[in-house]
Amino acid sequence: MIGKKFLGEVPERVKDLAIVFVSLNVLDATLTRMAIDLGSVELNPIISQFVHSPAFWAYKIIVPAGIAFGILAASRKFPKPARRILIGLVLGMAAVCVWNTVAIISLGG
Repeated sequence: MIGKKFLGEVPERVKDLAIVFVSLNVLDATLTRMAIDLGSVELNPIISQFVHSPAFWAYKIIVPAGIAFGILAASRKFPKPARRILIGLVLGMAAVCVWNTVAIISLGG
């Protein structure tokens, strides 16, 4: 578990954005699987190779968590750039989730 000392030095807004970023990645994974089950295809060539494997879930959770952790660590010295990076990542993942939702709706889901 990440210690209170480490997280205590991270700005609250950065912590919140990191949680939202990881959560949106989990939502993206769920929506992606729903869309694929309805006949859509995964556009990411790396992910498409193992979208039906348990590795898919590990990748969609572990990689974003690692990215978030790295940004949290950097935010202790560089809080403004870390916040800006996370805002961009959150906006990007939100757009992906909207895209997936539109795909599901258009496929009759």
